[in-house]
Amino acid sequence: MKCPSCGTENGNNAVLCSSCGAALPVGSAQQAVPQQTAPQQAVPQQPAYQAPMQPPVPQKKSRKKGCGIAAGIVAGIIVIAIILGAVFGGNDNSSTDDGGNSAGTAQQEDSKKQQGSGTIGDFAIEIKDAKLTKDYLGDDALQITYSFTNNSDKAESFGVALSAKAYQDGVELQSAIPSSSSDISTWDQYNDVKPGVTTDVIILYSLSNTTSNVEVEVIDWVGIHDETVVKTFALQ
Repeated sequence: MKCPSCGTENGNNAVLCSSCGAALPVGSAQQAVPQQTAPQQAVPQQPAYQAPMQPPVPQKKSRKKGCGIAAGIVAGIIVIAIILGAVFGGNDNSSTDDGGNSAGTAQQEDSKKQQGSGTIGDFAIEIKDAKLTKDYLGDDALQITYSFTNNSDKAESFGVALSAKAYQDGVELQSAIPSSSSDISTWDQYNDVKPGVTTDVIILYSLSNTTSNVEVEVIDWVGIHDETVVKTFALQ
């Protein structure tokens, strides 16, 4: 560009004139410098969203197949049971053996029943006699006398060690309270008896009638021993 003072040409970027030193107009001297556009950085493109793969859903097995297998197994078991029943059920020897076992069991039960007197565990029992009487209400009652011997190694009472029951027409009779004029006491059955001692015990039972027989039995109160002492009294 030319200096406005002396007309000397100067470079486009000169600030002072190279000839006269005059200040050059900066605004008019400088040419527009094209601005460099900053290179655009490539924006990384995000990959398109992909839904996560779902695991395959297991299909339910058909129940019909399982039910068919179960039905087949049950049917097979039934068939085998029928065959075994036909084979062993028709055997005459097996039925004979069953009858023998039943008879043997009945004989064992009968052998444990002692008529009138016997031993239950460590105690000797005798059902001595029975007598018709009245209770404290004036109703019919049966007075039964028992003999109790303690053969154990410690003192024990009849009412604690044993249980005496009376039945009429298959129904158990309830204990009764003696009348005020009676000299017996049914509480004597709970008196302890020393080892080796024998005593009589009286128990009163309320009767449902005075015609049917009365069946008396003495058993182990705890249930350890299977022996039983029984006796039947005819009231008529």
